[in-house]
Amino acid sequence: MPAPELAALRGILGPDGSRDAGKTVLYPFHTNTQKDTFMPNQPAHKFKLGLITATIWDNNGFYSTDLTRAYKGDTGEWRNTTSFHHSDLLNLAKCAERAEIWIGRQINK
Repeated sequence: MPAPELAALRGILGPDGSRDAGKTVLYPFHTNTQKDTFMPNQPAHKFKLGLITATIWDNNGFYSTDLTRAYKGDTGEWRNTTSFHHSDLLNLAKCAERAEIWIGRQINK
């Protein structure tokens, strides 16, 4: 039998710990508040070197970074990918380093 928290998450047990009679209901471990789930639509910061972009997201003091490469699609529109060619790696490393420095400065403010 799984741990009660996992069992409740899978819908095996009800929120009171009793058997859930086969219902498929998910019971979260806790309820997030509006503040916990808020993530702005705009990035906190961006670094761009050539075709490589580091986009930094701030989720209530927890920072995450997306590294992407721009390319032109078959119809000529610009698109992004997370796949990189060996010639992208230097700019990728520099963008990652700049993102790490920027995030470190934000945390240490």
